[in-house]
This record gives sequence, C-alpha cells and structure tokens, in this order.
Amino acid sequence: MAHFKISAAPVMSAPNIIPMADVMLVLLIIMMVVTPMLQKGMTVEMAKVANPSDMPNADRDDAIIVGISRSGDIFLATTERRSTRLLLWFATASRIASIRRSSSGATDGPSTATW
Repeated sequence: MAHFKISAAPVMSAPNIIPMADVMLVLLIIMMVVTPMLQKGMTVEMAKVANPSDMPNADRDDAIIVGISRSGDIFLATTERRSTRLLLWFATASRIASIRRSSSGATDGPSTATW
C-alpha cells in the first residue's frame, strides 16, 4: 500500500484582485443601466421656433415652471393645477417674487407684475 502525502499550495503574499475587478465591472454595468431610469419629471417635447431667445434666469431656484399639455392640462412644476386657481396662484407667486427681489436688492427686472 502506497502512502501519498497531500501538500498544500504555496502561500501567495500578493492579493488576488481579479474577483474584485469582476465585481466592480458588474456594479458599473448596473449603474449604467439604472441611472437613466432615475430621471424624474415629465417628458417634454420642446416647441420649434424660428428665433429662440436666451433665458439665463430660467434655472434659478425661484423660477416658475409652467407647462400646458396637448389636452389643455396645466402643470406648475410637476403638479397639475386647475385653471380657475391658476390666476390666483400666479398673483401669489408674483407677490412672493417681488418681495424676494425687494429684500435682496435685485434690480434685474420689474418689481411688480400685473395679471
């Protein structure tokens, strides 16, 4: 009867980074697939115009975003509003904007708006 001695593999002192690279690639692919799905809001088809004008204040924090769908629904930001309340809301927003402008000392436009 022959006796075989089982020996262990030699100890590696360097870390094996191939599994870590595989995991990182899988996480990268997952992030690339999921990121476009995280966009919030509504899909908007922009109107085609002959002479577009630049609107530098459109991205400010106090900008009022108004949208009207093809069916006539009115949205302020992403909230649907009834048209009977819309004028009241605009008047209130105009007053708030004028108060903010007067308290900050801004002079980039009229301080009051009439609706």
